[in-house]
Amino acid sequence: LPTVQQAVARGFATGLNPSLAITDDMGGDLTFKNLCALVKFSISGRDTDELKSVTLTDLGGTGLSGTTLYGYAPSMEAVDADVISVTLTGPFTTGTDYYFVVAPSVDDNNAPAALKNGFSLTFTRRDGTSFTKTASGGIGDTNLASGMILDLGAIDLSGATYREAITNLAFINAVGDKVGWEVTGGIVYLTEANKKAIEAVTSLNIEGKNLTDISGIEYFTNLTSLDCSNNQLTALPVEKLTNLT
Repeated sequence: LPTVQQAVARGFATGLNPSLAITDDMGGDLTFKNLCALVKFSISGRDTDELKSVTLTDLGGTGLSGTTLYGYAPSMEAVDADVISVTLTGPFTTGTDYYFVVAPSVDDNNAPAALKNGFSLTFTRRDGTSFTKTASGGIGDTNLASGMILDLGAIDLSGATYREAITNLAFINAVGDKVGWEVTGGIVYLTEANKKAIEAVTSLNIEGKNLTDISGIEYFTNLTSLDCSNNQLTALPVEKLTNLT
């Protein structure tokens, strides 16, 4: 299930929502069941046409996309997805419904877990600045299940304050506790405190983290040593890391 999905007005991109065909009898009629769930939202307020992307992140660490394992017991459940976020890329229009296609993962006790322990929506503009809204209480008593549509309603961006941030969640997770920064809603705002934490890092090892993109590394300008081997990188944006040896 792609972690980055193209936004489509009032729907979702072709091929994103797979189904499972089931029959109780050999040669019987097939019943098709959607494997994914949909998370619906719209945007109100200003500057919608400036948005580059919107990212949904599970703050409880439950997977929403990526490589997903399903189990049938007694219905088809997403046992585990390996990426805790999903991103829609624009353009976007005010007042139009959009849908994230997500894996409705369950926990070790086969209980619905996706978006139960808090989630965030990060709105990123084309200039690279971001704004995050956080629902720390999650979706309450609602259980996100296959075939379900969860409606988050209209998200008002009228009072949004956009700030420079590192939004590459895979990179942030790969860095982990190697940097003493503060992660807010799955992203790192470039506050003075976070900038100082980044500037203090001279050596970084993110080897073997299954990364396809290390955008965000460009802020680590005091790095002298970087190990990013055994990933799936196609670009190495280190032009600004002039201290690398």
